[in-house]
Amino acid sequence: MKKLLFVLVTLLLPTALFAKGDIIGYAAGWTSQPSAAKLDKVTHVMVFQILPQSNGSLNLEAVPNWLDGFVSTAHGKGVKVSIAVGGWMNNESPQSPSYASAAGANRSTFVNNLTNFVNTHNLDGIDIDWEYPQGTTGWNNFISLCSELKAELPGKRISAALSGETPSNSSFPGNVRSGIWNVLDAIHIMAYDMQNEWPTHADATKAKQLIDAWASWGNGQPGFNKEKLILGTAFYGYNGPWSQVAYKDGGGTGCDSPTSLKTKFDHTWDNGYGGVMIWELSQDDNNLTLLSALYNAKTGKLNGGGGNPQVNNYNISVTYNSGGTVKNGSSTVNSGSSISVQSGNSLTLTIAANSGYSISDVKINGTSNSAAKTSGTYTFSNVTQSQSINVTFAQNGTTPTPPNPPAGAAPDLADGSWGDDAWSRVTDEDEEKNGSTLTITKQGNPLTATWKLGSDPGDEADDDEYPYAGIAFFDGDWSGVTQIEIKYSVNQPTYIALNSKNGHEYYFELEIGNGKSATLTKDSFSKFSWDGGSHSLKMSEVEGISLNAFESYGQLTNLTVTSLIVRGLVIEDDPEPTPPGPSPIAQNKNKTVSNVGVSVMSSKINMSLPASANSANIVLFDVRGRILFERSVAVNANFASVALPKSLLRNQAAILQVKTNSGFNMTKRILIK
Repeated sequence: MKKLLFVLVTLLLPTALFAKGDIIGYAAGWTSQPSAAKLDKVTHVMVFQILPQSNGSLNLEAVPNWLDGFVSTAHGKGVKVSIAVGGWMNNESPQSPSYASAAGANRSTFVNNLTNFVNTHNLDGIDIDWEYPQGTTGWNNFISLCSELKAELPGKRISAALSGETPSNSSFPGNVRSGIWNVLDAIHIMAYDMQNEWPTHADATKAKQLIDAWASWGNGQPGFNKEKLILGTAFYGYNGPWSQVAYKDGGGTGCDSPTSLKTKFDHTWDNGYGGVMIWELSQDDNNLTLLSALYNAKTGKLNGGGGNPQVNNYNISVTYNSGGTVKNGSSTVNSGSSISVQSGNSLTLTIAANSGYSISDVKINGTSNSAAKTSGTYTFSNVTQSQSINVTFAQNGTTPTPPNPPAGAAPDLADGSWGDDAWSRVTDEDEEKNGSTLTITKQGNPLTATWKLGSDPGDEADDDEYPYAGIAFFDGDWSGVTQIEIKYSVNQPTYIALNSKNGHEYYFELEIGNGKSATLTKDSFSKFSWDGGSHSLKMSEVEGISLNAFESYGQLTNLTVTSLIVRGLVIEDDPEPTPPGPSPIAQNKNKTVSNVGVSVMSSKINMSLPASANSANIVLFDVRGRILFERSVAVNANFASVALPKSLLRNQAAILQVKTNSGFNMTKRILIK
């Protein structure tokens, strides 16, 4: 049966390659990385996708830019991350000749490339999403591919996403029934897109019958275990035969509901199956209604039937200079590293100065702790959030040299001492049109702001119709920044971003709640999925920091920041600071999102650009980050125009990047007309 969706993969578990009660969330590479709130409710995340090439090489265009940073964040919470290979390949499926060639004649090269990718990116597993192997030869190659990956990736989880058809010896020819279980750690059953055969495309009764049929078909075969079976769920429905509608946009017909999701999870639990998978995490609403339904169903089973509920892990970051060591038990902790601590557990660190040195200072979460300095130990008790310890050793008889950052270079941007205009509004150029409102109610001690993002204009809207709201601090030399520590409360999705001089923005989504905190390093921040290219975050290019609305359309956001410490940030000194204290900050005017007059009409992109430019490079990406076309154009009297190729599909959203010879850079969402 033809599928329009790509499929989820199973991942490594903390103690086993398959287990009961998994909640596996699929994250498409063209969406934003899953938030901390989502990570708290899943056991695994499946990142989509690598596209196989016929010669065994890998097409990585669809792999998200945020992959590496996300892997680190997820691992810090005890969540496993894997990569999917394949999916419905629009120009090839269902025959998929590229996949067939890669897994057949060029299998050795294909396996080697996949192995290197998994190891390079510190992934926990890989999923074979081949839609679909053809005949006995195709399925024999499928089994050989999984077998060789399992041999090359010991301890990693090898899984496959398979059709929602009822299994039978005719649908899986040759030795599939007897050979599949020993080469796979999980089978993800696509129990959706079945609208031509079921009452609705993800019908709960039919889905339960389907996974039961798989269990009966596999029973007694070598390597079979019921916990290898994972039941697919759908966070989307349909309007019409093939028009998908996400739950957050109404769900259409056949979308799973909280009730159907509980029914499906309960069935997997009660019958000893491995759990459920989700297509796709970004399709849930801002309240995580569907994901919470699965998580609550699991929690109810754990509370009522024993077992260990899922726990969160938090990072304790450790930094210190030369002159001593910090140890966890008998093991030395490297400066600049982090220790993962399970929620509710404790961690005791021992601090020891070398001969001729002494402990000069111990800072816990940025505050000096005299008891730890005197005793040489510190215990993080009942850990419920990420924290930090920063130790300074000094040579006896000398002035101590603290670790990163230098002494004094750790300003608190939320303490209210930087002036009445230190934090500026960052809004749409046309607030009235897009409907956003924003007020900075207090500049510090604490920093407070409220905003309400305008309504969601939908995927077909022009870029200037998308609302934007946030607050920003633009000042200082960021080249020496090593760590950002924020303590805050917020009631709606919000992200913290570093704004680069090259026009790019790198973000980290904050967890919703009161009394929250986060300790961030350069690696915590990710590129937006639509912001293509090979650029990466460089602290030397950062010009400011901002706190912004994150798709909270129509919702009132209340933000309170009690502290925002930026370690290593140097605010330029004023020649004659009066009165004494922090240097005055140059007045920040209300800053607007760059809009340089881009219009799309009559198959042309017309742009009004800065007067200093006389040429520009134009790149157009689709929403998955794939290049649609690229042109170099002349800029005359501030104006440039480029014709769109006739082959481009009209009425699709795209991402426009413009770079001029004068150094101006812009990234903008447009609608191709």
